[in-house]
Amino acid sequence: MGGDDINDLDPATAIAIVTGVIQEWLTRNGAGIFQPDKTIPDLPPKGYAISPAHYENLCTFVEKRLAEITHRRVVLDRDWRDSHYNTTMGSYRAAVVVILLHAPPVPPVQVAGP
Repeated sequence: MGGDDINDLDPATAIAIVTGVIQEWLTRNGAGIFQPDKTIPDLPPKGYAISPAHYENLCTFVEKRLAEITHRRVVLDRDWRDSHYNTTMGSYRAAVVVILLHAPPVPPVQVAGP
C-alpha cells in the first residue's frame, strides 16, 4: 500500500497480499507453493488435496490475516466458501481479491492507557 489511507489499496497490491497470505497458509500446512492452476480438492499432482475441514481453516485464516494486514473486514461467508471450493487456487485468489478490494475498513483497536 502506498500510504496510510486504507483506500489506496490497488489491485496489484491486493493480488500480492492475497497470494502471500495463501502461501503462508500453504506453507504452514505442508501443502507446497502457490500454483494458480492447481485445484483445491483434487489429489496431487492436479490439486492440493485440501479437505473441506482444511478449506474452512484456509478461509478463516485468510479472513483474519487480511484484516490484520490491510485493516479491512474481509468476510468469506458460507455461500462464497461453498461456491469456491471446487475451483483452482488461482480462481480462489481472484475471488478473494475482489472481496478485499470492496471490503470496508476495520476500525483500529483502541488500547486503554495505564
